Amino acid sequence: MELAELHVLTLQALKDMYAALEARRIDEGQFLQNLNTGSVMNRVALQAAEAGLWRPPKPITEAFGQAAWDMLPTEDQKSIRSILWQLVGLGILIPRSIHDPVNQFFELSSYGVEVLREETPSPYDPFGFIRRLTSDAPHLESETIEYVQEAVETFLSRHFRAAAVMTGLASENEILKLIELFADTLEQGARSAFDQAIGRCRNLREKFDRLYERLNQARVDLPADIRELDTWLAGTFQVIRLTRNDAGHPTGQKPSREAVYANLNLFLTYARYLSILKNHLRANARKQP
Repeated sequence: MELAELHVLTLQALKDMYAALEARRIDEGQFLQNLNTGSVMNRVALQAAEAGLWRPPKPITEAFGQAAWDMLPTEDQKSIRSILWQLVGLGILIPRSIHDPVNQFFELSSYGVEVLREETPSPYDPFGFIRRLTSDAPHLESETIEYVQEAVETFLSRHFRAAAVMTGLASENEILKLIELFADTLEQGARSAFDQAIGRCRNLREKFDRLYERLNQARVDLPADIRELDTWLAGTFQVIRLTRNDAGHPTGQKPSREAVYANLNLFLTYARYLSILKNHLRANARKQP
């Protein structure tokens, strides 16, 4: 199977196991007993077979006395184990010191509980996260998607400074495109004045302020679901910018895992609104002489 598929299936297996605990279909002791590499791989194998992602070499049945996971290709087994240890490194799972020659047992951290309770794809499901991003925000720039992908990859590698910087670059790239698209909606004289105002700006924050002023003046003409510019545009831009600046300059500040994780999740909603706004601006572009 593809690594992307195994990531999704592994995280879903853990979510299903925790959901059974919360629904009291199993107790705490059963949950801990099941939270091991073999049980997780077994769930992944069953889900993969049901979804048609993997065809077992023989029917999955207890009559054979063989666990479903044991029929998975060796490389898939190694990948699932690697994904579980990656979750240990991210503070979601905690290894338990139970001697077992085959299985590694884990417990769930309090942070891990929060992650498994989330209903939408998170950065811990990198492929599902990017798939959700591109589905919800179809008008994002290709470079922006690459920046977000790199942000997620560096986040999963615990390089939180790098992840914060890449999330900031993704936001900045979209703002620069918005400035360009907004300029295209203006008549020649107004465009010339706007371009000059942008040209006098010393940094991206000043460029954003000029754009925001003009968008705010035209708020009534924007699609109804993106008129709250203070919240989704100005507020989110500022949060991501400040985290990026702390990480990208020699201030000694190190963004926390929680802050970077929150910014990545915030970017999903931010990107959806950006995509709507960009589509609106393109639809109202003027033909330049």
